[in-house]
Amino acid sequence: MRLVDLSHPLHPGASRITGERSLKHEALSAHGGGGAGGHGSTVMSGSRSVPRLVLGTHEGTHVDATSYYLPEGHALEHLPLDCFFGSTQLIRIPKEPRQDITVDDLVPFEAVLRPGGRVIISTGWHLEYGTVRYFIEHPSITVEAAQYLAHRKLKMLGMDTPTPGREEGVVHRILLGDTVQLALIGSLTNLDQVPGQFTFIGFPLNLPGSDGSPIRAVAAF
Repeated sequence: MRLVDLSHPLHPGASRITGERSLKHEALSAHGGGGAGGHGSTVMSGSRSVPRLVLGTHEGTHVDATSYYLPEGHALEHLPLDCFFGSTQLIRIPKEPRQDITVDDLVPFEAVLRPGGRVIISTGWHLEYGTVRYFIEHPSITVEAAQYLAHRKLKMLGMDTPTPGREEGVVHRILLGDTVQLALIGSLTNLDQVPGQFTFIGFPLNLPGSDGSPIRAVAAF
């Protein structure tokens, strides 16, 4: 069996879709010493290091819950675990910067866009990760294409773009508003190294009440 990492590395200084740099990895104390904890408390580390990780719920390769854009939406724990594990179809729709993913692009793959299916769309945009335009010029699903996908009742939809649509929230609301069962996964990578069908593994952190979570996504084949 071969395993391919589909997630971008998380490291301090990496930009998010909003533009800020929120990820921090801090050492509260080093090996052999103590350090100050929150509110003036002391962290007794002994011979251990005591790091602290601060990151956003939509950092790097991540999943969006329905509550991300919908006030009435459900939090992350309402997504069944089998959304994040199982046979997955990869559909390749190469796109240039700011190009749209349309219904016409999706119709040829109608056979795999079926209720309960797991599908990942590869546009090739993961190769732009780390550039400024990764977050502002990515390909985008049109409103009509989002409506088409919502009607297909997928269990999981993944993409190699940081967000499915450039219009703030519109595509998210369409995709997530029809069902609480859809796992919407963004910023996947290395999709050029996997076959058209594989086993996807990519569980979120167990964060009750959260609107999303970073994931470690892996393809097994």
